[in-house]
Amino acid sequence: MQPNIWPSEVPDFQEKSYKLFEELDKLGVRILRALALHINLPETFFDNLIDSGNSILRPIYYPPIQDGNAPNVRAGAHEDINFITLLVGASAEGLEVLTKEGAWLPITTHDDAIVVNIGDMLQRLTNNVYPSTTHRVVNPTNENASKPRYSVPYFLHPNPDVLLDPLPSCITPGNPNHYPDSLTSHEFLQQRLREIKLI
Repeated sequence: MQPNIWPSEVPDFQEKSYKLFEELDKLGVRILRALALHINLPETFFDNLIDSGNSILRPIYYPPIQDGNAPNVRAGAHEDINFITLLVGASAEGLEVLTKEGAWLPITTHDDAIVVNIGDMLQRLTNNVYPSTTHRVVNPTNENASKPRYSVPYFLHPNPDVLLDPLPSCITPGNPNHYPDSLTSHEFLQQRLREIKLI
C-alpha cells in the first residue's frame, strides 16, 4: 500500500480519521469473531488473518443527479471485494440492499448504528455460507434529491497471503465446494481490480 496523503487544509483531519479507522478496525474484529462462532469455528479464528491486511477507510462523494434523463443511480449494483464493510451513517439516504426476494431495500442509519456488508472474499472463504451483500446507491426522491451524499465506508481486508480456499467446515453434501481454484486474497484482489478496470 502507498503511504497515506493527509490534507493539511483540514485541521485534525489525520488524527480524527485515523482514530475512526482504528475504532472501526476493532469493531471489525468483534464482528468477525461473532461470525466465526456462528459457523462453529474458534472465536479468534479470523484474528491472525486480518492483523496485516490492507484495510481502507474511504471517504466517498456522490454528487446529486440533476439530469432528469439520467438513471437514478449514483453507484450501480455491486458487491464489495473484501471480508466485511462497515458503514457509519452517511450525510443523506440512498443506500439500498438487494434482498433474497430480489427487491431493493432502502437502508438509512441513525445515531450510532453501523451497517455491515459481507464481501466477496468472505463469501469465497465460507463457500457462500455468508453471501456477499449486493448493494447500490440511488439518488433520494425527497427533499435531499439535490444534495450530495457523503459516505465513509471501512473496508476490512484480510492479510495479502491468506488463502481464500473454502473452509472445510463450510463444505457439506448440501453445499459442495463452489471455488475449487486456490487463490490468495492478494491474487483475488488483483483479479477483481482488473475486472473492474481499476488496474
